[in-house]
Order: sequence, then structure tokens, then C-alpha cells
Amino acid sequence: MKVEPLVVGPIEANCYLVYAEDSKEAAIIDPGADGQRIIAEIDRLSLSPKMVINTHGHYDHVGANDDVAGHFDIPVYIYRDDAGMLGSQQDFFGMQVHTRAADREMADGDKIPLASQEITVIHTPGHTRGGCVLYLEKEGIAFTGDTVFKGTVGRTDLEGGSFEEIVTSVQKRLADLPDETVLYPGHGPKTTLAFERQHNPYFRWEA
Repeated sequence: MKVEPLVVGPIEANCYLVYAEDSKEAAIIDPGADGQRIIAEIDRLSLSPKMVINTHGHYDHVGANDDVAGHFDIPVYIYRDDAGMLGSQQDFFGMQVHTRAADREMADGDKIPLASQEITVIHTPGHTRGGCVLYLEKEGIAFTGDTVFKGTVGRTDLEGGSFEEIVTSVQKRLADLPDETVLYPGHGPKTTLAFERQHNPYFRWEA
């Protein structure tokens, strides 16, 4: 599998195209903005997108859902606890962002097929109630949304956030993943689980 990152929108969220090199089957993870640019990149790479997956429901990760999913006639997936965030919400600049309802509401432990791989859904509440990590075991990669960034974790002061839950999520929910797992976060550069366990203070935080 290959991962093509795109930085989108005014607060620079990461959208990821993850795809099989042979079949070109792809998942579009967190198309938060710039839908036409995402579509153009998919066309440039000659991909065959099968789904949009949101790691959580904030506008900067879902804002281009409709443009992208509508263009390719593919379903939108989101964790069930964040499904209610799709519809209408304000961005940080006071503008309304409208998105359609999800076609599939994910649950913890779900396996989503993509080409010859499976994407495992790991519920990691704390940034939002329905935040999740998308893990491809065979590839050793995980898309962490706004749960884990390099050296830190996502903010917990927005509606549905919980500092205690995000600490539990990074310490317990990600505990079984191998150290060499490459983490692709919702903002900023990629990292590894080994680096975060050594350098991220929230992996060692004691309540």
C-alpha cells in the first residue's frame, strides 16, 4: 500500500489517499477541504476510490466529504459516536460547513476491506467522543486523526473532548500496536509509535 498525503484547508489538516499499487483501490481519509484538489490528485494517480473515512467529525476533517464522495459516488464512513456531527457545524471562522449524513457508522473493532488489506477501527475518544484510529496491520501504519500528533495529543477543550479519555486512549487503546507502527496524524508530520512512547509525555502521564 502507498500513502499520499495532502495538506488541505486554512488550518492545514492532513488528508490521506491510501491505495494498493497494483489495483489502485483507494480509501480517502479525512477530506477536510479543497475537494477539487483532492479529486485532481486522485485522477492524476489513476486511483479507484472505494470510500471516504473520517477519523472524527470536526469540520476540518469532513468539509470536503460531499464534494469527494459525490464525485466518485462512494460511501462516507464515520465512527458512530461522531455521526451526529455530520450535517451542519461552524468552522473556527464562523462559517457554516454542511455535510451529508454518513453511509456507514463504524464501531470499535470493525474491519474495513481495502484491496488485499483490512483497516481495523480502534475507538480513541478524547478529542471527540467518536475519534478513532485506522490501523492497517499488514502495512504497519495507522491514521491517528487528532488523537495523536508528533510529541503531543489533540486538544480536549471542545465539545465532546476529555483529557482523561485521550490519555487513556493513547496509553491503553494503542498499547497493543508494535513500536515500529508508522503514525499518520491529522495535522503535522508522521511519526512512529516507538518515538511517541519515548518522547510524548501523554504516553506516560499519570492521572
